[in-house]
Amino acid sequence: MSEPVPARSAGGAPGRDSLAALSTALRRESHNLRSHPQLLWQQLYARLRNGRILAESSPYWPRLRRQFDERRASPPAPWMNLRTDVYESGALVQTLLGHQDRVTCCRFVPGAASVVSASLDRTARIWDTASGAVTQVLGGHRGAIESLDVSPDGTRVVTASWDRTLKVWDTDTGLELATLVGHADVVTCCAFGPDGQRVLSGSKDTSCRVWDWATGRTGLVFEGHDWPIVDCAVSPDGSTAASGSGTVTGGDVVLVWDRSSGQVV
Repeated sequence: MSEPVPARSAGGAPGRDSLAALSTALRRESHNLRSHPQLLWQQLYARLRNGRILAESSPYWPRLRRQFDERRASPPAPWMNLRTDVYESGALVQTLLGHQDRVTCCRFVPGAASVVSASLDRTARIWDTASGAVTQVLGGHRGAIESLDVSPDGTRVVTASWDRTLKVWDTDTGLELATLVGHADVVTCCAFGPDGQRVLSGSKDTSCRVWDWATGRTGLVFEGHDWPIVDCAVSPDGSTAASGSGTVTGGDVVLVWDRSSGQVV
């Protein structure tokens, strides 16, 4: 802005609320502005006005409105403006930027202020939630990562990929510890057992497998679905597993398995 910014609002009170509103709007739009900096004024105007974050009595509002009018008038350019107000809770504390494609999955790391995310960009990333910084990049898959899970003690991450494999990683060092090979199609989901040693996986090949990740061996193969598996889970005591898929008739089904026998309960 070419004009000096007033230090006080129209009512004579310090303009800290207005500055805080601008700072909040910039932080919440950072993921858009990083790729499209030319949309700065559009995004600020839409968020501040429609979110009612910045009062129109603020001394900043005329400047924001002027920028909006100038950019919309000459040269003409597409401008999308919401007709329905957006109300935000203010709960957003961090936006994590770094993946180069769609993020497919995320999990908190037990006992740490960290989050792990997976992406179609073929990587998983471990983030510090306080600073937003990436602490580890887990790269090694030859296909997009569809799913991930974190072991109960927070020391391991397992990733499931379009390359038909799973990989197990050390959360502290980012080193690859194991590659699990056996599925005949995309691996769509994965979950650690409560001991952190066994991993359950589901695949588009319609099967679920239980792995000992340290040896890379499959202990059990669950077969009973007639459509690709989309999600799987292990019970807290590790005695049963569940897998979900569609069906050839267009419905959905969840199968619950006995992990000792591999039979449907």
